[in-house]
Amino acid sequence: MQQDDDWNLFSQEMSDIKPLEQDKVLVKSTNKQRADRQTATEHLNQLKQQQAIEQLGLTTGFVEPVDPHDPLEFKKDGVQDGVYKNLRQAKYSITNRLDLRQLNIEHARVALFEFIQQSQADNHRCLLVQHGLGLNNHPHPAVLKSYLNNWLKCFQQVLAYHSAPKHLGGLAATVILLKKSDEKKRETKERIQKRLG
Repeated sequence: MQQDDDWNLFSQEMSDIKPLEQDKVLVKSTNKQRADRQTATEHLNQLKQQQAIEQLGLTTGFVEPVDPHDPLEFKKDGVQDGVYKNLRQAKYSITNRLDLRQLNIEHARVALFEFIQQSQADNHRCLLVQHGLGLNNHPHPAVLKSYLNNWLKCFQQVLAYHSAPKHLGGLAATVILLKKSDEKKRETKERIQKRLG
């Protein structure tokens, strides 16, 4: 009984008291915290990119050397001869370019990886990569050209490539034909269906 009386007395004493509203405290992150998060995100993205490059097979190990004065040439099965001839003769408009000439092998492979990915995402089909002849490379000439010849074959997006005509850099540059992006394939399919429908 005593407990009930105590509780009633306590309740009467507290009846005009209202609970405090919850204070909302905004904790602003400092510039250093933001920079640390950004650095961590960039590091994670670099690791993911490095993993994708390795899985693709873009090696920095031994590749078959190419003579500086030999043309680079490659086409996947299914690429029509007429399409490849047009590529070799630069009859397609070059819509994106990359210059690798001042880069070491590691930086060149990262730059090429990003360039091919971004080019396809942006719906570029015909590309030009400048790599130089590498005549002064010792002990082996044309090191970058040799790696490029190996790397380009690893990309599923690359349908064909060939050393550029003289006016675009000749043997020191390569023209590349990419597959259509999924978006472009859909657009073409829709355009054909409209014509037929």
